[in-house]
This record gives sequence, C-alpha cells and structure tokens, in this order.
Amino acid sequence: MTYPSTTGAPMPQAQTDRETAARYGDALLAQRKPPWYSLAPTSPTGAKAAPDDLPAAQRDLLRLVAHLGAAPVPLGLLDGDLPASLAAPANLVLAAAHLGAAGLARVDRDTLSIDLWLAKRLRDATPAPDRHDLLTSARRLLRRRLPDHRLPEARPAWRALLPHALAAAGDVTAGDVDDATWLMERAAAYLQQYDQLDAAQLLLDRSLTVKQERYGVEHPELAATLGDLGAVLVLRGETDRAERELTRAVGIAGAAHGRNSVEVARPVAHLGVLMHDLGRLEDARDLHAWALRNTMAGLGSDHPETAERAARLAGVLHDLGDLDTARALYEQALAIGQHADGPGHPALAGTVAALGAVLKDLGDPGAADVLERALAMRLHDDDQRGTASILVDLGVAHQQQGRTETAGDHLARAVVLARDTGELQVLALALRNLAVVEHLAERPARRAALMDEAVAAFEAGYGPDHPLTVECRALRAAWT
Repeated sequence: MTYPSTTGAPMPQAQTDRETAARYGDALLAQRKPPWYSLAPTSPTGAKAAPDDLPAAQRDLLRLVAHLGAAPVPLGLLDGDLPASLAAPANLVLAAAHLGAAGLARVDRDTLSIDLWLAKRLRDATPAPDRHDLLTSARRLLRRRLPDHRLPEARPAWRALLPHALAAAGDVTAGDVDDATWLMERAAAYLQQYDQLDAAQLLLDRSLTVKQERYGVEHPELAATLGDLGAVLVLRGETDRAERELTRAVGIAGAAHGRNSVEVARPVAHLGVLMHDLGRLEDARDLHAWALRNTMAGLGSDHPETAERAARLAGVLHDLGDLDTARALYEQALAIGQHADGPGHPALAGTVAALGAVLKDLGDPGAADVLERALAMRLHDDDQRGTASILVDLGVAHQQQGRTETAGDHLARAVVLARDTGELQVLALALRNLAVVEHLAERPARRAALMDEAVAAFEAGYGPDHPLTVECRALRAAWT
C-alpha cells in the first residue's frame, strides 16, 4: 500500500479569507479601542489636503469614502443611501472622475481610494451633523451589501467589505448606533469563522457595552449579543464567563419573550454546546432538547434553525450511545436542509458526515457511501477544516468491512490534512486508527511509529489521563 504525501494545498479563496481575517484581527487587537478607521491600509495618492472650495458632490464623495476607511472602496457599494449631491448615478461617476484627475483619489474601473492620512483628516474635520449623516449612510450601504455570514457564498463579500465595516462601525458617537452594533457583531462572526477569536470577542464586548449604555443591562436587545459572545467564549475555553453570559442571555430572552420562545432557544443552544464540551452530556441533552422544542414550535418543523437544533441534539445523543435516536434526528436535519438548499449544498456536508459516523457506529454497511458523499461535498468548500474527520470515519467504515488497503489510504490522507489544518485531536484519531490498520496488515515497525505519534498527539490534545490516551498506551504496550 502506498500512502499519499499530500492532499493538495488549501484553495486560494480559503487562504485569502484566512489572511484577511488574520490581518484585521491582529490590527484590532493592536489598536483595541475605536475608532478603527486607521486599520485600513494606506493607498497613497500624494494628496496632502482637500481644497475647501470643492463642489458639493466631490466634497461629499471624499467624506463618504473617508468614513468607509482608506482601503479601496468598491464603486458598486455606492448605490443608495447617498448624500443628495451624489444621488444621481451620473453625479457619482463625474465626482469620482474629477477627484481622480485632481490627484485627491485613486480611481480605477471598480474601486475608489484615498490616502489614509487624508481620510483621517477629512473625518476629523467633518462637522458633527454631517458626520452623523455620513456614518449612517455608510453603515446602511454596508448592511445592504453584506449577506448572511453563515453562507459559503457570503465570504467574498465579507472579505472585500470587512475593512469598511470596521471603519464605519468604529465611531459610535455619531451615526445610527444600531447599524454600528450590527456591523460589529457580523464582523465578529466573520472573524470567528477564521479563528480570530480574540478579535471577535473584542468586537462583541464593544457591541455589548454600547447596547448596555443605550438600552440598559436587562434590555431584550442584549440577549442575542450575549449569546454570540458566549459562543465565542466557549471556543476560547473561557467556560466560567461563557456560562455566566449565556445564562444571563437566557434570563433576558425568557423575561422578554417567554421560556418557550425562539429567542430563548438560541442562547440555550449555545449553553448546550458548552455543556457538551465540558462533558456534562445529560445537561447538554436537556438543553438541546429544550432549544429544539422551542424552535420547532416557533419556526416550524422544516425551518433551517430546526435542522441545526436537531443536529446538535443528535450529536449529544450519539455520545450518550443512543444511536437510533441520533440517526433519526440527523435524518430529520438532513431532510430539512436538502429541501431548503438542495441535496448537494456544501452547508449540508457536516450533517451528512455526522449521519455517516452514526451509521458507522451502528455497523450499517451504507455508512461508507454516506461518508463518501460527505467527503465529495466538503471538497467543494474552500475551507477544508472538518474534512480530515470525515476521512477518519470513512477509513474506519472501510476497515469494518475488511477493506484494509482502502481504509489505510483514507486514514493517511486524514493524517496529512489534519496536520495542514492544525486539527490536533483529529490527527490523534487518524494516527491511532492508521496504526491499527498497520497492525492488521502485520507491519509492526510502521504501526509502532504511528502509535507513538498518536499517544503524543492524544496527550497534547486531550491530556495524559484521557481514556483515549490510556487506550493508545495500552495498545502500544500490547504490541511490543
């Protein structure tokens, strides 16, 4: 058997998204306090200052771009919610052309940009009433163009507009504050998606502070923000604060909307994830069941959020050993998703993979086919995290059916990919199962080296006393 040495480099789209998130995440952490418009990279035009006697359209366009940050602004963004002097498309085009000719802006076919120094000076010099109107306009332009961040097809828009969202949201002393917090929270979600958890928490903490100052500490507007913040804290391992904030979110949402509301279901689901991560499986089961009941009652049995809640509950039941119920819930979630998005949509890959894992544990001979389908769906996504886990389950499914060579190929691919994506716990499982394949193939030297790696990975990912670490050490000892 020959093992592939690589699964291929990450797709450029995913790399670009990660680099964008990392750049602005690092910049936010370095600066920490708003306004954040200086996070945008400079785009020199050579201009030192704007003349005081510019025509209204040129002046307003310069000011608007300044409030969107100095990074190149897509001209397609500037459509609707514009100052009166720019409302006619011809006015916008002419103003951009004149600014470019005067050296005050750099204009190409698709974007307009001004120097960072000039942008800051323009923002600081804009009178307060005008600044309020310009920031409101900038934020609403962005809200109209930024799609649901959870959809893979939303990533290009967020990658392009993230610096402008941060620039427009940074100064909450002017402009519509609700639009500013909306941008902060959605920017946090984008950064979270690419593991910039510290920056995401900074934005959510800022949004929470703004909302508390505006509405008070028990206002219903705080519930969703607290839920999102709690979810980030769970990922960062700040379990005590995560539990406090999520419990607070549940209380606020419950007081405002009732214990059985959809609004309560969202923080309850995040709290269920925390309990699952902490190994409190019965608590996690009860919380996810509560969230599922509320969501089904409020949104219906065929809503995408119902699918999400069903899948979460299924994951806990899988770990509790209730495989038949987990299978039924995953099938329910998958049916909803297929109806909403189509059977091959990349967003369904996780549910298909989870169903395949349950079928594998049930010994169902169809598990490999389901996992192959999940793998094919994941390969269409530009972010390959999670693919290694599918390959591990697929390898085990083939191993159960006596296809040792095929199992080894899948597990070897999982090892390489888990190393590339930094998924330490998946790497440990892949190494452990590949070592078992080598044992069955009677290749003792290879199995020993793999199991030594697996033990080291389990110790790093789970700790020296975790049952999987202990099991691997025992297997290693039994083979010597």
